[in-house]
Amino acid sequence: SQSRYAGQLFLELANLFPDTVILTRLALRNNILTLDGRTKSHTAVADLMQALGRSMLFTQPTLVSIRQQGEKNDGEEFAITLGCNFQALDGQV
Repeated sequence: SQSRYAGQLFLELANLFPDTVILTRLALRNNILTLDGRTKSHTAVADLMQALGRSMLFTQPTLVSIRQQGEKNDGEEFAITLGCNFQALDGQV
């Protein structure tokens, strides 16, 4: 069950997210995780994508969308999907 891995999932995300990225929505369904968030810098999104790609817990991070917030460069909103490899946690539970 995915719920038994919730703690490790949140801990891994907390360790990977740059300080300048805010998570606004998280959804997990059928081992597919969707992350929505916002940041002031597209570089932070790129850093997050790289960190997710290096994690043994996550597979195939894909940037689904990124768009500027407001007209005065108030930052960017983004959506990322990725697979969850919960088997990687079996030795840690």
